[in-house]
Parts: sequence; C-alpha cells; structure tokens
Amino acid sequence: FVDDLTPYRTRKVRILNGSHTTMVPVAYLYGLETVKEAVDHEVVGEFIKSAIFDEIIPAMSYPREESEGFANDVLDRFRNPFIKHYLMSIALNSMSKFETRVLPSILDYIEKKGQLPEKLLFSLAALIRFYKGDRNGEKIDLADNPEYLELYSKLWDAYDGSESYLEHIVETILGLKERWKVDLNEIEGLKDLVTKYLIDIEKNGIESALKEIVS
Repeated sequence: FVDDLTPYRTRKVRILNGSHTTMVPVAYLYGLETVKEAVDHEVVGEFIKSAIFDEIIPAMSYPREESEGFANDVLDRFRNPFIKHYLMSIALNSMSKFETRVLPSILDYIEKKGQLPEKLLFSLAALIRFYKGDRNGEKIDLADNPEYLELYSKLWDAYDGSESYLEHIVETILGLKERWKVDLNEIEGLKDLVTKYLIDIEKNGIESALKEIVS
C-alpha cells in the first residue's frame, strides 16, 4: 500500500504506453505488424530498448533500478508469444497518444540533460511520415481526429518532393499548440532534428534511416 499512486502511474504511462506509441510508426513503416515482431527485431528492437533505457527512464525522477526492472518486465510482456498485439490497434489516435505518453519524456529529457532525445524525436518524424498514409505503396488506414487527418492530407498532397517542403510539414505539425500545449518549434534544434529525420526516412527509407540512428 502506498500513499501516492502518481509515480507508478507515470512510470506505466511513460514506459509501457510510451514505448508502444514510440514503436508504432517506426515498426509499422519498417514492415512489421505486431509488438512482438517489433521487440524481437534486430534493428527495431534495439531502437525500442534504447528509447526506453537511454531516454524515457533518464527523463523520470524515480529510482533507476526500479524503473529498469519494470521496463524489463514490460519487454518480457511484449515478447509473449500468446499475445498478438497489432501495431495498427495501438495507432488509433496517435497524435493525442504521443502528446500524453511520449512528449512529457521528450520535454523532461531536454530539461534534465540539456540535449535532444534522438530516438523519441526519430519516432516523431516517423509519426509525421506515417500520417502520409502509405507504406511502400500500401494504403495505411489512419484513424484519428478528422481535423488532424485533413491537415496531414493537405500537407502531404501538396508535397513537391523538396526537402524545404518537408521542413514546412514538420514546422506546421510542431506548431500545433492546441495539441502539444506548446510550440515545439521554439525548442532549440528540435525542428531541425525532426526535419533531418523526416528527410532521411522519406528519401532513403525507414530501414536505412533507422540503421543510422541505432548504430
């Protein structure tokens, strides 16, 4: 029994739910379908573990040993062969999920470390690319607030193939203060890094982009 559930709730949301939301656009664009496939994958799995242990956990002010123990239990659960948890099931309303599950880790990491969390921001870039609505020519059945779907559709439909337009897409999404509660463009270096990742994903493919970031 404890007097305050806040640390346990925060740990669950950021590590379990946060890693779910972090992995979805990256793993799905990579061609994977389930959580187990993602954590078992040589490259994607390493990305997920690094996001958890190198960025999400260090962003929290809780005992690291306890958080790492919980994270290892979470990863064991993700590997359960009897649970087929589809990435597209988690992808529902990814914009709001990213704001509640991942963005706090990004902001706290920046505050604590004075630097940008590369894995979490790579996931944000992958999320923006995910909302283009296709995976290697295959249509992605996006499910989110119609307002966001319409915005992404307009942005991607006008894409002219230039890097400068990809920067425009990133700037527009980062500037959604009603979603993020802050203009993310105002955080030094954040827009440039997310733009770099989006360009890499769009131009070279998720496989090449991800191998570079986990190397």
